Amino acid sequence: MQNKEELYLRWQKLAARYCKDQILIESIYNEICKRYNEKTRFYHNLNHIHTILKEIDKHEASINKLDTILFATWFHDIIYNSFRKDNEEKSAECAKTILRKMKVNETLITDVSHLILKTKDHVMVSIEESFDCRLFIDCDLLILGAEQSLYVNYMNNVRKEYRYIPNFIYKKARLKVLKLFIGTESIFKTKILRERYELQARKNLEFEINLLTH
Repeated sequence: MQNKEELYLRWQKLAARYCKDQILIESIYNEICKRYNEKTRFYHNLNHIHTILKEIDKHEASINKLDTILFATWFHDIIYNSFRKDNEEKSAECAKTILRKMKVNETLITDVSHLILKTKDHVMVSIEESFDCRLFIDCDLLILGAEQSLYVNYMNNVRKEYRYIPNFIYKKARLKVLKLFIGTESIFKTKILRERYELQARKNLEFEINLLTH
């Protein structure tokens, strides 16, 4: 993990705004790292968290509830088991438990949970959602609009996370997801990220679809 020190400092800064118990802050950070460093993770790891945080930095002036997005970023994939379909619900519950230990107020906790649950189906996020919500979802999808070499690396890492699934089953499920994305009017729900990443995302999706169907 190239950005370990930066991530540690970022967590410390965020957590210290709500919790004065340094031992608790440290123990939570260690738990976060333990989860995201699980051997079964090849994409949904701390590098993914770092990428989102760096993109959020670029839009900080436009964000209404910055700490909500930051906490949601740290916790949205804290539970990740490719055998299960309730990772988002489990992650939201884990976030609630940890944030309550930190004495974070319930309104913020509810908002964090809402953002995490929205990652369950990125395609269905409405344009009527808050800018904060749409930005968070867009940041979670940044890899779709990355240059092709990075996208290929992502594509291979996702396959590794589902390596126990036979190829013909994986292809069918993956194609369904890709076609849902490419069938939407806009993959990215904020204007600023749509203008920057939408075209490349569609090229990447078409590239993978072509690989899976030939």
